[in-house]
Amino acid sequence: MASRTKTQRIQSQKRTEKKSSATDQHARRAEIQSRLALSATNVANKYAESADPLADSGNTLGNAHLPQRTCIGCRTRRPVGDLTRISWSDTSGLGFGRAAQGRGAWLCDGSEECLAAALARRAFPRAFRRSLDDSVLTRIAFSMGKDAGLAIGDPARAYDNRS
Repeated sequence: MASRTKTQRIQSQKRTEKKSSATDQHARRAEIQSRLALSATNVANKYAESADPLADSGNTLGNAHLPQRTCIGCRTRRPVGDLTRISWSDTSGLGFGRAAQGRGAWLCDGSEECLAAALARRAFPRAFRRSLDDSVLTRIAFSMGKDAGLAIGDPARAYDNRS
């Protein structure tokens, strides 16, 4: 039997290393897949234990999911039924309600604090993606059934004094 050259021995050694690394990769891949299967099983078991997996979130109506939106005043997420949508469109102007056209902003229904916070933080121009003058902000406050002083008072002055 002829002796192998140094090059042949190195090539043989490299082939052996490739085989072992491929085996290691296969073993790692199998381990990851088994861990994923276990975590998916744990999640499925968690939801199988409770009859309604969305029950603790408080936003279900029977089996129907209620959409949630964020109030631009207090920045809390609530079901759509608890919020009022205010929209601005270049064609139709200011609008109220879910069906109103244009870019919309959501406020907690009947909350003066949220309206004041939205005016003070200049949230309406950001939500509508356009600059607004004080007359539009005053119309929003009047339409929400609030005192005119709310729109003309401190929050609107904070809006005017952009420092």
